[in-house]
Amino acid sequence: MSEDKTDNYIYFTFGSKGQVFNGGYIKIKADLVAEAQQKFIKKYGDKAWKHEGILSYAFHYTEKDFMQTSMQYGICHEVIKWKI
Repeated sequence: MSEDKTDNYIYFTFGSKGQVFNGGYIKIKADLVAEAQQKFIKKYGDKAWKHEGILSYAFHYTEKDFMQTSMQYGICHEVIKWKI
């Protein structure tokens, strides 16, 4: 897969259980949350879904908002850079 040309990232954070990861975050190269969610679904398949219509992550943030939190010092599990 080729790399996405945007410089923007959307961050998905994870809670303590029942999600793709136990704590931490991933960052996805995307301009919009909907685009990041599509990449998340493509990467994790059925594991991306907690329940029908509900994705398996706690919260999403723009890079600017994420960098204003202490979560930036947590564990980054993965960086997704490819195009859909």
